[in-house]
Amino acid sequence: MDGWTDSHCHLTDQAFEADRDAVIASATEAGVDRIVLIGCSRGQVDPVLDLTASRPGFIAVIGFHPDEADRVQRDDLERLAMLARGRSVRAVGEIGLDYHWEPEKRLQQRRLFERQVELAGDCGLPVVVHERDAFDDVLGVLKDASSPVLLHCFSHGRAEARRALDHGYFLALGGAVTFRSAEEIRETARYVPADRLLLETDAPYLTPHPWRGRRNEPRYVAVTGEYVAGIRGETPDTVARTTSSNACSFFGPWDTLTPEAL
Repeated sequence: MDGWTDSHCHLTDQAFEADRDAVIASATEAGVDRIVLIGCSRGQVDPVLDLTASRPGFIAVIGFHPDEADRVQRDDLERLAMLARGRSVRAVGEIGLDYHWEPEKRLQQRRLFERQVELAGDCGLPVVVHERDAFDDVLGVLKDASSPVLLHCFSHGRAEARRALDHGYFLALGGAVTFRSAEEIRETARYVPADRLLLETDAPYLTPHPWRGRRNEPRYVAVTGEYVAGIRGETPDTVARTTSSNACSFFGPWDTLTPEAL
């Protein structure tokens, strides 16, 4: 069977501090060949780059999450622009808008998002986008973007998926597709064309059923993938192959994880 790709993982999070090597080993055993590491705060950018440099099978995506909007300074963006030109950095992210908390920061979020979209275009990189309760505004910011776009952890139904797909965006599905209340996401899983679909864990968050409530790990991308395969009426091998191919199309090719490198 073709290996799985976890297209979005926070493996440098404190949740993995005690057993990161074991978590990587278990991902390999579960058939996960490639992992995209996300560094989306000032404190996580360097750890992500360090881990990417020390292991095959990883690539880095760096940027500033909307939660960072009131902390990011000009120097941070200048350093991001410098680091984004490094070989291991394949996209700017996760960036975007999150209106679920602290609505008073919306303007700061939008300004930061706009600056990072422009930065990605200047660097010739795609963008990985976080969106929560802000779909229309996210599309508004992205409408003039020159970069390829991946909407991380897509949580909407067919109508929103159609709008995103019409713009040429990729959609990534995570463990939430397995939740009982997630019929809209399952509708999207059935609908999205095979060449626009990616899979992710967002580990340590959004653990799929039946492990919901526990720490998520990259190995669970296989659980989500098999679930999505059932929804789409496809084999797990087909979904693993197509979603991994799409990840390489979006981020560029990279080496696979190997047990010898652990």
